[in-house]
Amino acid sequence: EDAVLPTDRLGIKVAELNAERSQQLQMPGARGVVVAEVQPDSLADRAGIAEGDLIREINGVPIATVADYGKAVSSARKGGYLKVLLRRGETSLFVALRLD
Repeated sequence: EDAVLPTDRLGIKVAELNAERSQQLQMPGARGVVVAEVQPDSLADRAGIAEGDLIREINGVPIATVADYGKAVSSARKGGYLKVLLRRGETSLFVALRLD
């Protein structure tokens, strides 16, 4: 129910957006996974992804669960790019990550 994906190749841990987290982030009704932790000097850190960001899409594919996120990241090719749609507070933004 409260799934958390261990630190991945991007250098972040993500967690399901449950009702409690949705309230804490003041994002009622939002869909996505929450960035629970960012490793210093990781791909995600260098791209500006921050703890508390909500990941809504990766490469145009909606992300609703930790499983969706894991599948999107694991299927990405080395040397390729991930285009990540984030929500931070009231702002939506895209971040591009080049995979090592």
